[in-house]
Amino acid sequence: AGKQGESVTAFRGNFHLIYAGTWQADNNDVGIALTSISDNSERLTFKFNADDYNLPRSGRISVIDKNGSRLLKEYTGNEIVFDMMLEPGEACVLEFTSGK
Repeated sequence: AGKQGESVTAFRGNFHLIYAGTWQADNNDVGIALTSISDNSERLTFKFNADDYNLPRSGRISVIDKNGSRLLKEYTGNEIVFDMMLEPGEACVLEFTSGK
């Protein structure tokens, strides 16, 4: 409001392309909300120990996205390894559950 003269029309910088927020429910299920601000597909790979989050040593990984909820894979053992592609502008929630 009231600005006169040249305005910024472009901005360059280095920014994270994938943003995440996590939470753990009272029943120890874990959720990870993800969003990509990239113009390209981005690979997301991570691993963690089920024991660190009081998750059972076997369970399910599901995704909730614009298409609804679906099972991605089941895991067994303490180490949970996850790998997926996030499409440009995609947002989703990953659920790590006991599968009961």
